[in-house]
Order: sequence, then structure tokens, then C-alpha cells
Amino acid sequence: MADPEAEDMSFWRKHGDRFFDGLITYIFRTPSWPSRSLRAGVTLIVAGLGVGGLAGDLSWIDADRVMRLAVQADGGGLSVYWSQITVFFGILLAAAGAILGVIDHIADMRHLRKQSVVVLEHRGLHQTVDTPLPLPYRNA
Repeated sequence: MADPEAEDMSFWRKHGDRFFDGLITYIFRTPSWPSRSLRAGVTLIVAGLGVGGLAGDLSWIDADRVMRLAVQADGGGLSVYWSQITVFFGILLAAAGAILGVIDHIADMRHLRKQSVVVLEHRGLHQTVDTPLPLPYRNA
């Protein structure tokens, strides 16, 4: 019988390098502008909600009741206004990132649809002898 530890080791030898190569490529890739904008927007939303003392309440009950979203500010004065402005700009950045991402995706799909393959026939371009391959090379 085969050793289970040897099978596990061969699995990691076979797939481990590809996994770590993909992970390193993912971590050190250059993100697109829509991705950067979306990340910045989410970061600003979280920072504005966390720093300004804003607390949210999202209620999802049955179909009989209405969904309720309430935001309450614990602090007072200027910090609440700054946190509201930060959340507002975060929402704008996240929306802009989502819109730019959709536009970028549509442009990529159009570009992929326009790509085509051109096949050239070698016999029509040059004077060649059109004989089949010798018998030993036909089934190789």
C-alpha cells in the first residue's frame, strides 16, 4: 500500500510552488485605479464610522416589517461633522470605483471580442512542392 504521508508530500511538491507563486503575484501586483478607489472609499467609510463615534443599526426582520437603518452619533461638535464628511467622501470614492470598474470591464470585453486570429496558408504564398510527407513521418 502507498504511504499517505508520501502522497501528501507529493501533492505539496506538485501544487505548492504554483500556489505560493500565485500568492506572491497577487500580493505584489499593481492594482487598477478602480480597485484603488474602491479600497480607499471603504477605508474612509470604516474610518469615519469608527473614529467619529457613529454607530449604525441595521434591522432585517420578516416580510411583515420594514427594514430599518439608523445611524447615531455618540460624540458631539466638530468630530461628528468630520466623520460624516469622511463617510460621505468614502461613499463617493467607493461609488466612483465601482462605476470605473464596470466601465473597465466593459472595455475589456469589447477588446476581447475584437481580437481575431488570422491564418495564412503557406502554400499560397511561396512556390513549394505540394507532396505529402514520406511514410515514416506520417504517423509519428
